[in-house]
Amino acid sequence: MFRIASVIPVALLAAACVPETGPATAPPANAPPQVQEAPLTVPRNKAVVYFYRPANFVGSANIYRIAINGAAIADIRSGTRYAAVTAPGTVQIAARTQANFLNIGLAHAMMEKPDLTLSTKGGTVTYVRITTGFAGGPKLQLVPEETARPELPKLGQAATVTPEG
Repeated sequence: MFRIASVIPVALLAAACVPETGPATAPPANAPPQVQEAPLTVPRNKAVVYFYRPANFVGSANIYRIAINGAAIADIRSGTRYAAVTAPGTVQIAARTQANFLNIGLAHAMMEKPDLTLSTKGGTVTYVRITTGFAGGPKLQLVPEETARPELPKLGQAATVTPEG
């Protein structure tokens, strides 16, 4: 009796692991839509700076606050992206690590605090990849569109910074 009782759960588990065969089924009605990145259409009197941070375990607890021309616009977490619409011309970008319980004190003081100055043109998109640099701080890198576009569909939307936050 003991042997039969111990074999039944194993047999049920093995049966549950066998893939279902038969015709392919449509995704359930409540399945999330597939994200397709359409080409950005930018008006001639505006420019877009597209920030993105590929998902990576290293530095994933850190949130990077992005500011354009001194105004905070987004909090970029690992695996997120944000498109900022700006006026064409000189754009000052600053990235700072938001303090958290993992990066207090000396570690936070040692983190990189990069600034980047761009000269944007109306009707164009500039791509900025954000990665983790020294001591967990942000690192900004300009990348060409053909490098950035394949990475964007894998990322979620970053949080917008409210004026009071």
